[in-house]
Amino acid sequence: MTKIGTSYQEYRALYDAYKHGYRLFFGRDDNTHDDAYAYIDSEGKQKAVTVNKEGLDQIFSSIKQCRNIIRMILQSHNERVKHEKSGEKMGVVNIPRLKKPNDPQVTDDLCFTYPTRGDKLLREIKEGEEVYNMFKESLEMKHNGKIVAIDMDEKNIVAMDYDIKNVMATIKEKGYSGRLRIRRIGKNDATGTGIY
Repeated sequence: MTKIGTSYQEYRALYDAYKHGYRLFFGRDDNTHDDAYAYIDSEGKQKAVTVNKEGLDQIFSSIKQCRNIIRMILQSHNERVKHEKSGEKMGVVNIPRLKKPNDPQVTDDLCFTYPTRGDKLLREIKEGEEVYNMFKESLEMKHNGKIVAIDMDEKNIVAMDYDIKNVMATIKEKGYSGRLRIRRIGKNDATGTGIY
């Protein structure tokens, strides 16, 4: 993902030039014979970028690896959902594993046990309520009715507003990716949105 993100940032100007009015011209570097692209950027300046075959091959390889990872994540999720829908009566659940070329060969079957998502969610809610209770008195006295997002690990308030969209925008803006308890302040904790 890092390689793809870096490449995207490096070649984004080419994409923008092509997308907005085809301000992109194809050619070759006279010295290296690599593909070269001249373009007009958003400020009207002429620029050029050279892309060698090795760099493109790395990008395509990374994209293929990411696609495989995402496909395996979705496949594993679907298997788990089927297992839970069956009342956990499916028996063996096949979860694929993605290995790096230099990973050791594993011959024995691996067995994983894990709680259902429902059980895990209930535990997370209970723990979130324990963290919420640390701020409860002050929050309910001053901000009753607002929606609050609390970082369960750092035990601090990340965002607070009457509108869930504003709370989510603040979380995104601050770049939080940890465990958050999002609830309405007061007796009724419903936020009007379900997170599962």
